[in-house]
Amino acid sequence: MIKATSILLGFSTLSFSVFSQELQTTQKTFAIELSSSRVIFTGDRKSVSLSVLNPQSYPVLVQSVAYKEDLKTAGSFIITPPLIRLEAQQRSNLSVRLIDASGFANDRESMEWMCVKGVPPKDSHDAPSVPGVPEVVLQVSLNTCNKIFYRPRSVTESPSSFYGNLKWAVRDGHYFVKNDGPFYMNFADVRHNGNPVFGFDYIAPFSEKKFKAATSGTGVMQWKLVTDTGGVSSAYKSSL
Repeated sequence: MIKATSILLGFSTLSFSVFSQELQTTQKTFAIELSSSRVIFTGDRKSVSLSVLNPQSYPVLVQSVAYKEDLKTAGSFIITPPLIRLEAQQRSNLSVRLIDASGFANDRESMEWMCVKGVPPKDSHDAPSVPGVPEVVLQVSLNTCNKIFYRPRSVTESPSSFYGNLKWAVRDGHYFVKNDGPFYMNFADVRHNGNPVFGFDYIAPFSEKKFKAATSGTGVMQWKLVTDTGGVSSAYKSSL
C-alpha cells in the first residue's frame, strides 16, 4: 500500500511517498542559480536581463515574481517569462521590466525583491530510480530572493562614496546606525571592537535603524558593505 504525504516548511516544499516495505531513498533538490545576487535598475533602463541555470541532473520548473520591500505586496516590476522549464544543466535568461515607477522617490534608491523558485515538474517522480524497487522520493523546492534596486536618474553619485559615512551609536541594548546617503547600504560584515556582530542586513537611504547589541559600551565599529557587483567593500571604521 502506498501512502502519499506532503509537508510545507517555510520556502521549501517536501513531498514523499511512504511504502510499507523496504525502501530506497532518493532526494531531489529543485534549486537554481542566478547570474547576479542583485539587480541595479537605473531610471533610464526599460529592462535588465540576467541568466538562470539549472545545475541539477534533472528538469526544474522556474517560477519568478517581484515583490515590494515587505516581501508580500506585488512589486513594481515583472519578471518574464514568469514560468519556464529548464532541462538538466540548461541555462536561460530572465528579464526584469519596470511597470510602475509612481511609488519611487526621485532623490534616493528604492528596493524591491525578485524571488525565483525551483519547482518539481509534474513528471519528476513518475517512475522509481530503480525499476521495481519501492522508493521514497524527497523533493525540496527552494526559493531564492534577490534585491532589485531602482536608482533614479537624479541620483548620480557612486554608492561607494557613501560607504564610510555611516554614523553609529550604542544605547539601551541596541546599535543605532544612521545613513545620510541616497543609497541602500547592505552589510557584509560588522564588528564592535574587533568582535563580529551578527543580525545586520541593510539600512534604507536617509534613515536610522537599530539592531540588537551583543555588547555594550564605547569603542570602535567596523563595517564592510556589499557592492553593486555583489562583492565586499573595504573595511570602514568609526568611534562610538
